[in-house]
This record gives sequence, structure tokens and C-alpha cells, in this order.
Amino acid sequence: MTKQDYEDFLQVYDRKIQDGYNYEEMCSFLQAWIEDFIDLADKYFVDSGEYVLDILDDIREDHKTVANYAFSLHDDRNQSYDNQPYSVHLTQVYNVLMPSFGDEDVIMNASLCHDLLEDTGITYNDLKTFVGRDVADVVYDVTNELGKNRKERAEKTYPKIAANPLAVIVKVADRIANTTYSKKSGSSMYKKYCSEYPSFRQALYNNFPNHPYNDRIEHLWKVLEECSNQ
Repeated sequence: MTKQDYEDFLQVYDRKIQDGYNYEEMCSFLQAWIEDFIDLADKYFVDSGEYVLDILDDIREDHKTVANYAFSLHDDRNQSYDNQPYSVHLTQVYNVLMPSFGDEDVIMNASLCHDLLEDTGITYNDLKTFVGRDVADVVYDVTNELGKNRKERAEKTYPKIAANPLAVIVKVADRIANTTYSKKSGSSMYKKYCSEYPSFRQALYNNFPNHPYNDRIEHLWKVLEECSNQ
């Protein structure tokens, strides 16, 4: 989506808040925005795998250096997201956060890098050298700990995420993107995400009642709740 798309969205978003900030209405509005973006995923590539749109058009200019860094590291490992370049998923997470956190560079850059430590083999120090300690700390906190299975990995990782409000923001956005995409694509993971939602929420919800981002975090939770209702 273009910069103008964002500006138009934010104007409507701000107007809705001024008109009463009804959570159900705002969640439906943001959910529609997310689904519109995910609908574009199929347009990024033709069957030959060649680009038909430049996905970097969806990244703000001041975040493109980090986006290029993250995209290239995932590409170097030949990682994909449902047979698409992994950058599609990273950009979905970025777009979930853009309306509420677009001016928060640490959060936005962490959203682009959130799977680097888990999936690409780079170290925390490698990442810190490129993006700085604040972003690297968020990425470290959302990175899965080792475990025998998905449940054990989550149980070991959630306390680390829960201790950092910025990590909670990125993780919830990641889950929104994954849940919404899996639902629209018909993936079996949709039922898995829905079944995991209660434990996910119990582990990470409402740890920062006095945090300045609290209202915006709450809004993300409302969107995730809606996404997770089968």
C-alpha cells in the first residue's frame, strides 16, 4: 500500500476515535484494513516467482534500510511464507502496526526483524550492531526458546515476552498477521492459532496497566480476539 493509503487510513482512524472510539467499531475497521493488505499478497508474485509489485513500496522510507537487511537475510536462507518470500509475512506484521505505531521506530523496525534470530542464524550481537540495542532486545525477547515441542517452546518464551511491553506489541501483531492470513488461505494453522489464543492471552495480556501504550496495546488485543473467533 502507498503512503497515501496510510494517510487516508489514519485520517479515518483519527476521526473514528474523535467520534467516540467504540472498540467494536474500531476493531472491525482495523480488521478490514489488515484483510485488505493480506489480499494483496497474491499479487506480489506471478507463478514464475518474479516480482509484480515492489513490496518495499509498503515500507516507509526511514524503515527501508532495516527492511532490506531483514528481507535479504531471510532470502539468503531461502525461507518462504506459504510459498511466498518471507518478506510478505514481515510486511504484514509491519502493516498491522503501522496505524497505531508507525512513528515508533523501535517497534516498527523490530517488526521487520522479529524472526531474524530464530530463523537466519545471525547472533544478537550481529543484530545489535546493525539496528541498535533497543530493537535487538525486542527481537531477542520474541525469539522462541528451545523446547521439545511447540507448547514447551511457548511456555519458555512467554515470560520473556511478557516482561517487555514492546515485545508484547510485536508478538501480538505477529499473531494477528498469522491468524488472519491462515484463515483467509484456508490453512490448518488457523484452528491451531484459535485453540492457542486463551493461553496466549493469559500469558501476555494486561501486564502494563500504566504504560503509555496501554490503549494501543488493548486495541491490538481486541483485533486478535476478533481474528481468533472461529
